Amino acid sequence: MLYAYEVYKERSFSQAAKNLYVSQPALSLAIRKLEEELGVQIFDRSTTPVSLTAEGRVYIDTARQIINLTNQMEDYMNDRLNLRTGKLVVGAPHLFFIQLLPEAIGQFTMDSNVDFSLMEGDTVQLREMLLSGDIDLILDTSEFEPEIMVHYKVLDENILLAVPRENPLTSGLSAYEVSLDEVKSGEFLSEAHSAVPLELFSGEHFLMQRKGQDMYSRAIDLCREAGFEPQSHLHINQLVAALELTRQNRGLTFVSDTALKTLSDAENLIFYKLDGELSSRKLYISYRKNRYVTIAMKKFIQLVAGHTVPETEA
Repeated sequence: MLYAYEVYKERSFSQAAKNLYVSQPALSLAIRKLEEELGVQIFDRSTTPVSLTAEGRVYIDTARQIINLTNQMEDYMNDRLNLRTGKLVVGAPHLFFIQLLPEAIGQFTMDSNVDFSLMEGDTVQLREMLLSGDIDLILDTSEFEPEIMVHYKVLDENILLAVPRENPLTSGLSAYEVSLDEVKSGEFLSEAHSAVPLELFSGEHFLMQRKGQDMYSRAIDLCREAGFEPQSHLHINQLVAALELTRQNRGLTFVSDTALKTLSDAENLIFYKLDGELSSRKLYISYRKNRYVTIAMKKFIQLVAGHTVPETEA
């Protein structure tokens, strides 16, 4: 069952064999024997990558439930025996890995023998991995369905517009400029700083993040709320790269104050405060409801969000 599930996750016999530390012929033989015992074919080997048959989907769905229950039982036993063992898998977009998690991860791993892993993904991928049981916790700006997930707020974020200083429009907008120091201190949020009218940039080229990321959909909606469709031909996975291209006068970028707080300098960049509900968002740490919440999960939530998980949710 574990072999079959690994092939399903990797969509490849060769990669699954590497992960399982077995030879590919041995893995293929094991899956063939399993299919013979079941009397059905689990995998369609004629496709690339390998796909599931209709019967295979039922088998894998059941296998996932069994594996998740087994893992939760082991987690529970480890906790009951006060063993500082087990594992914790946390998923998040790349930005939060480098800007928010290092301190919490360092403290967590220093005080624990738990096997800690990180998985990167966008909002859609993280949700799927959490529901499938591949990860325990996710850090994301989306508040997923409350009927199936538990959320704890980590912080509030604000979205700004980054514009290259060379852009001709900036010469007449000095009253709206926000310095990097004002972003880092949070002073830009005061009423003394006015939000720039975003419609002034309707004819500009925007550097957008990939579809599936919250910043992408939020940027689109911000522009539409201002009465225009953003012109964009370049989608970038990481905000750091987008900011560097903005420095080079390659386009405008929407960026969070969380990202800017780790920026060393604002050379050739100008920042503008934005208005409206879409210009702010919350960051949550979340886990799937109706699962056993391990001591490791509780500790990590405490470190990241400062929240104590009630025993009723454990």
